Amino acid sequence: MTLGRSSKGLPQEILDLIMDEAGDAALCSCILVSRAFFHRARLYIFRTITLCKTLSDDDEEEVFAYFAKRLSGLRSILQPRSNSLLPPVAPLVKKFTIDFRSPISIDLRSTATRFQETFDNGDLAAILRTLHCTEFGPYFLSIWMSPFCTLDMASISQEFRASFCSLVRSQHLTHLQLFNISNVPLDIFAGAHLKSLRLSQTRVATVYSTDPTLGHGYPLLDHLDTDHNFPLNCFIEDTGLQDLFSFSRLKRLRTNIGNAGEFEKSRKIILSAASSLEQLELRVYSLLFRPLDIGFLSRLQTLRFLDCSYNAVQRVLQNFCLMLHSPMPAQTLNRLEIRIFFGRIDPASDFIRFGLGPEWHLLDATLSDPRFASVCLIKISLDFEVLWNGLGSFDEDSFASSTRRCLRAVLPTLSTSTSLALDLEFTTVLVELFLDNS
Repeated sequence: MTLGRSSKGLPQEILDLIMDEAGDAALCSCILVSRAFFHRARLYIFRTITLCKTLSDDDEEEVFAYFAKRLSGLRSILQPRSNSLLPPVAPLVKKFTIDFRSPISIDLRSTATRFQETFDNGDLAAILRTLHCTEFGPYFLSIWMSPFCTLDMASISQEFRASFCSLVRSQHLTHLQLFNISNVPLDIFAGAHLKSLRLSQTRVATVYSTDPTLGHGYPLLDHLDTDHNFPLNCFIEDTGLQDLFSFSRLKRLRTNIGNAGEFEKSRKIILSAASSLEQLELRVYSLLFRPLDIGFLSRLQTLRFLDCSYNAVQRVLQNFCLMLHSPMPAQTLNRLEIRIFFGRIDPASDFIRFGLGPEWHLLDATLSDPRFASVCLIKISLDFEVLWNGLGSFDEDSFASSTRRCLRAVLPTLSTSTSLALDLEFTTVLVELFLDNS
């Protein structure tokens, strides 16, 4: 693409619109074409930086070499020479992601050593420090490590730890995602300006502190996604339990429920955000049969229920109906989603017996109750592992059609309601049976 004489008079706004529609490859070419394209192209090229390469058994060296090379190169780009005539790149970076994953079968001892050499050799610390010191730095940071090769904050260098904590607390960072980070400092979020926080398999170094100021100046979150490995509060000497986060304006919550303790932690967050919560997603790994009192949530619009317990569907439905129980009507709830992950079933017999269970009638009666009169969409998603003997072919459309008829039969009130839409969705994964022909 070149700018000839006829295009010299085009307003910069028109040229910007052209750049807005260009793809990544075109942007890289356009940055070399004209000064009119240069600045706009750089905005897109450096806005999102993602370092991602999945580690597998046969390319361990390649993956570490990839990250080492990319980190070194990114450091040189963000920290140009003092005599460089190019404008700085660091202020253009708005989203920064490191995605490092590995399988179980790697040599963890050698990998840990290589990991230390690759990620704690000064390059990443310098990158984080540069982004923190930038006046208009990134608003999004995601560090996704492998569950088998975590980032241990206790074993990394002081330079890395200081740069990381400083960026987390910077005034421009509002979205943070941490996966498989261990020994995180208890005060890492003190003074942070976060609005969105996602924590998965991320653990704190200690839940005990002697600092009386700890617990003040913590972020007022809008969105939280947690599996409860990171504590919501800490024990401070001479003060007692102190909350580490404020949920008074929380609008979206995704949380795990795997035991009674996690249920109570989730319930505490929900009640703390009763006047602001709009979307609630519960990933249930254990059947506890306890009510959540969702009628007290004055702004709740969407409720998602994901059962990952692989228990008998009858018990799953009973648990869900009890969690929905509330003495007060859910006046603002308009969308309800249920997703159930099944174990392996035989489509010829097991599902028919499952479909005839009275628990579906209990679900039908619960959701048809006047307490849920405001609900206008109910989506039920079922994920099946279908046993298949490898003979003939499995007709997925026919299976979905028969399953849909069965569900509508056991949900008569919801199926015939004129005030709401019932959406049924099915996902099937074939599990082939190996027959013994001997």
